[in-house]
Amino acid sequence: MRLDAHGRTDRGKARDVNEDNFAIATVRRTVTMELTSLAASANRDMGLSEAHVLIVADGVGGLAGGELASAMTVETIIGQLGQLPIAANGADPDAENDFIGAIERLAHRAHALIQETYGAPGRAPATTLTMVVLSWPRAYYVHVGDSRAYYLHRGRLRQLTRDQTTGDYAVDLGIMTEEKARKAGLFNRLSSAIGAELTSSAGLIDLDDADVLLLCTDGLTKHVTDDQIADVLRLPAPSPEKTARLLQRALDAGGSDNVTAIVAQVAEA
Repeated sequence: MRLDAHGRTDRGKARDVNEDNFAIATVRRTVTMELTSLAASANRDMGLSEAHVLIVADGVGGLAGGELASAMTVETIIGQLGQLPIAANGADPDAENDFIGAIERLAHRAHALIQETYGAPGRAPATTLTMVVLSWPRAYYVHVGDSRAYYLHRGRLRQLTRDQTTGDYAVDLGIMTEEKARKAGLFNRLSSAIGAELTSSAGLIDLDDADVLLLCTDGLTKHVTDDQIADVLRLPAPSPEKTARLLQRALDAGGSDNVTAIVAQVAEA
């Protein structure tokens, strides 16, 4: 599997500073089989040899500035990737749960570091985080805040993550309707963020060859609808073209916030 992945970020038209950060990385553990009597099927089941890591983070104010929180989070996670255990890809449920837990702990390490560096919640900067570790065909994800992960499956766009905002929380509990929460501006208030109050979510999905992954900050989804996103992801185009088109749509529609997107797809697709 050869992954075609690309990311772009833009300050937007209304912000003086870009508080978004992103990263695309590859983790490799190589075992070269020189000679064996094993059957071909056994040779293929040696375990994870390569994983692709996709990260977007959207900084949120504070005394030090949200760009520092998002940068520190991405740098902390990238620096710890070599310590990830091998994923079992479904062969061992316990090992797979351990792998998801290890990915989630990376987010909590970044959270602890920000608080140790800048102080208590409310004074420290904070950031969202959406991260996918892709060990084909399985995608493991960790999510904090309202940056999103989508995947296009059989031509249909699905949202993989659930926004962690006060509005979503209130609607889920039945405290108020979506319309009332939106009028009150509650969908703009994070209920969870790295560096502030942290409640991470994690999970996994299996992908097909033609599926496309998208990670993005809310600077994209404020201006570009899910239908418009799907139209771009369906194009028979490489990932750099798709990310450029998505960002341009957000800018053309107002560009009121920093906007970042990562598109990942199997190269043959």
